[in-house]
Amino acid sequence: PITDVRDGSEQRITPPEHCPSCGEAVSHTEGEVAYLCVNAACPAQRVEKLIYFAHVMDIVGLGESTAEQLVAQGLIADPADLYTLTQEQLLALEGFAEKKAENLLAAIAGSKKRPLARLLAALGIRGVGSTVAALLVDAFPSLEALAQADEEALAAIPGLGPITARNIRAWFERPRNQALIAKLRAAGVQLEAAPQTPAGEGPLMGLSFVITGTLSQPRNEVAAWIEAQGGKVVGSVSKKTSYV
Repeated sequence: PITDVRDGSEQRITPPEHCPSCGEAVSHTEGEVAYLCVNAACPAQRVEKLIYFAHVMDIVGLGESTAEQLVAQGLIADPADLYTLTQEQLLALEGFAEKKAENLLAAIAGSKKRPLARLLAALGIRGVGSTVAALLVDAFPSLEALAQADEEALAAIPGLGPITARNIRAWFERPRNQALIAKLRAAGVQLEAAPQTPAGEGPLMGLSFVITGTLSQPRNEVAAWIEAQGGKVVGSVSKKTSYV
């Protein structure tokens, strides 16, 4: 806060008690700033989760307007429903012609083969971005294995803390998320990590990298390339770090 520019007209902000989109009571954890709507059926949450999923999975052509229409028309309850969309359904949306519908369906189909770390980051688990997702896939090379990992095993992964481990475990325990995974599997989405170059076989063997800053391509792709060359990607800088 910049207190020296206050003129006395300021008013305290009263945190909302109910979500402005769905009307459900909000949740707030003592000591944290955020007030959260935890209603999985909240229309605003469905739209934002869909936009985020499309961004991380590189589904070109699925922006805010399209996401809002898909949710409003009842075509999307969770991101897995993307993989059941038809051309006929898309053509019924405002702004869609045949070519645009074909392009979006092709982009959705192409996203099925994204690396597991990309999918994991797209699921919206609190605390799991591209770096943490890569660490998780390194320890558990399939979504099924990760789903069965207990909190202790998750917290033991270097770079993960107990809060993130707890969030991951809680996410996989929710029935709606288990149903989401089942739908992704039925749609043919890649749920296992691709085979990696064995450790010690590559020009970067023995080197440790931290990926940070603005890059020209997604971080998980950079991490995959480093690991394919025998290097190791870690989440934070230490005396063992070779390059940042």
